[in-house]
Amino acid sequence: MPKVIAVCIGSFPPPVQGAAIINQKLREQLQGQGILVKTIDLSPGGRRGFGYHTTRLFRTLRGVVGILLAPGQRRYIMSLDGGGGLIYNLLLAAAMRVRGQRKLFYYHSTKYLRSDNHLLRLLLKVGGDRTVHVACTSKMLSRLSSRYGVDVSGMVISNAAWIDIPQDWGASASDVLRLGLLSGLTLEKGPARAIQTLRELQCRGVKAELIFAGAIQDRGTQTLLDDAKREFGPAIRYAGIVTGEAKAAFYSGLDFFLFPSLYRHETQSLVVPEALAAGVPVIAFDHEFVGEIVGEGGHLISAQEDFAVRAADWILEGNATARREKARAQLRHLHGQAKGQICNILDWVRGP
Repeated sequence: MPKVIAVCIGSFPPPVQGAAIINQKLREQLQGQGILVKTIDLSPGGRRGFGYHTTRLFRTLRGVVGILLAPGQRRYIMSLDGGGGLIYNLLLAAAMRVRGQRKLFYYHSTKYLRSDNHLLRLLLKVGGDRTVHVACTSKMLSRLSSRYGVDVSGMVISNAAWIDIPQDWGASASDVLRLGLLSGLTLEKGPARAIQTLRELQCRGVKAELIFAGAIQDRGTQTLLDDAKREFGPAIRYAGIVTGEAKAAFYSGLDFFLFPSLYRHETQSLVVPEALAAGVPVIAFDHEFVGEIVGEGGHLISAQEDFAVRAADWILEGNATARREKARAQLRHLHGQAKGQICNILDWVRGP
C-alpha cells in the first residue's frame, strides 16, 4: 500500500499563538507515528498591514497549486481562521473538493458561533458532507450544527490534550503575592483588567506584583504597560516571550493566573490548561468554553461583573495550598479524558 501522506494547513510559529502551537503539536504527533507530513503554512510570519495580507495570499495560492498538482490521495487537516482569513480557507477547500480529497476542518474560534458568518457558511458548503469537523468541546460542535444547519458531527479534542504535564514545576515561595498573565498581549486579552486587579489588592493592603509574558501585539498595550510601570514600579514586570524552561519558571513563580480575556475568538486557550498543570489557580471571565476547562481549578467571573473586585475577593478568601492541588487535579482529570482524543485524528489519517 502507498504511504499515507497528511497535509497540515494553517499558521505555524512564528508568531507564537494558540492555534499555531496546536498545529505544530499535531504535526509532531503525526510524524511521531511514522506518518509522512507536509505543511501548507499560512502564517504571516509577524508581518502586519499590507505585508500580512500579501504573505498570506501568496502562501494560500501556492498551497492551492500544490493541492491541484499533488499526485494521489492525501489527508488534509485545515485549521480554520476566525475572521476574514476564512477566504484563504475557502480557496484551499475548493481545491481539495476539485481533487476529491479527504479533509478535516479544525475550529479555533468562537466568533462565528456568536453571530452568523457568511464565509463559514459558504466554506461548509464547499467542504461538503464528507468533511470531518474537530472542535475543543462537543458543545462547540453542537453550536456549529444548530447555527449553520449542517451535520457537523465529528471529533472533540480538548485543548488539555496538547499540554505536557510537568513532573514538578515547583511553586512560588515568595512572601509577595504574584499574579501573572501570559498571552498574545492585546487590549482584548485584558491587561488593563489585570493591572486593575493588582491595584485593587494593593488598595486592600496586600503586597502583590503582576508579571506579564507574551508578545505585545499593539501600540495601545505597550502604552498601557509603560504607564503601569511608572505607576507601580517594580511591582509590574514584563518577562517577554517565554518558551521551554523560561515558561516553566514563569508559571512556577505565580500564585494566581489571571485570564480576563474578552477576545472575540476565545475558545479554551492553551495558557489556561498550562497554568492548571503547573498548579496555578486560574481566575477567568466565564466564557462558556474557558469555563469548561477551568472547572474546579480556579474561579470564573461573569463578563458583566468587575473582574478586579471579584478576583481580589476570591484571592483573599481561600486556602492557597488547597487551591493549587485543585488546579493540578483539574488538569489531570481533563488530560485523562483527552488522552485518546488525538488518536481519533491518527485513525482518520490512516483510514481507507
